[in-house]
Amino acid sequence: MKKTLLATLICASSFGVSAATLDVHGNIQISGKTVINEKGEWVGQTAAPKINPDDYISMTGRKLTFTTKRIDSTSGTEYKGTSVWDYKTALWSEIDYDSNGNITWGMEQLSVGTNSFTRKYYWGNELEAIWEATYEEIVPLASQVELNKTYTGIANYTGEETSPNGDKYTKAFTEVRVRTPIAVLEDYSQGDLVKNKECLVYHEFFGESGDYGANRGQYRIACKDIGIVKLWNTNSIVYTLSAIE
Repeated sequence: MKKTLLATLICASSFGVSAATLDVHGNIQISGKTVINEKGEWVGQTAAPKINPDDYISMTGRKLTFTTKRIDSTSGTEYKGTSVWDYKTALWSEIDYDSNGNITWGMEQLSVGTNSFTRKYYWGNELEAIWEATYEEIVPLASQVELNKTYTGIANYTGEETSPNGDKYTKAFTEVRVRTPIAVLEDYSQGDLVKNKECLVYHEFFGESGDYGANRGQYRIACKDIGIVKLWNTNSIVYTLSAIE
């Protein structure tokens, strides 16, 4: 059917022409593409489905342990260890250990309030600093997203950092978090802990504004009812889930 004829019939119905039936045998097309098939069903383009990344990423109420691997880019030496992410309460922690059980890096949330927190940072087995800070979300990360589109969140942090010897410093910066959902895996399995789960593959950059180091960009796989199960980056750092509590 010609588009001009179809348009004429539709327009005529809007100007008070007596009731009539538009009987089309076959498909209805626009620019050569079928939008209504011979059964009367809409088959044209629909809006891309949206997902909520937090349905996959949230680790609230769980303690996850990862095996870690890092390859030194200069010497080629491989370092293995573990990382424990404890999100059973709001006082969460993320601590990395080497193969001998020594802390290599970590942060621990000591208290939390409305848009405020106190955190302890480790570098090696030594306390690096305690940071009391407030934050404000300037641009929150989108909660409903489409695949293969990039979304940015921005937050301002300001506070006071105390070194182990008691020196105090003002610390303020803008954090930028850039997330790109890549694919939803309907039936993903990984080792003995992840079996036939619906999971999200995504890329995420995070860091202070202007800090675009290789360690800041990571590919991640996160699964419903678990959280992150694997992450890696282009700097030969890999975290793989090894235990769930």
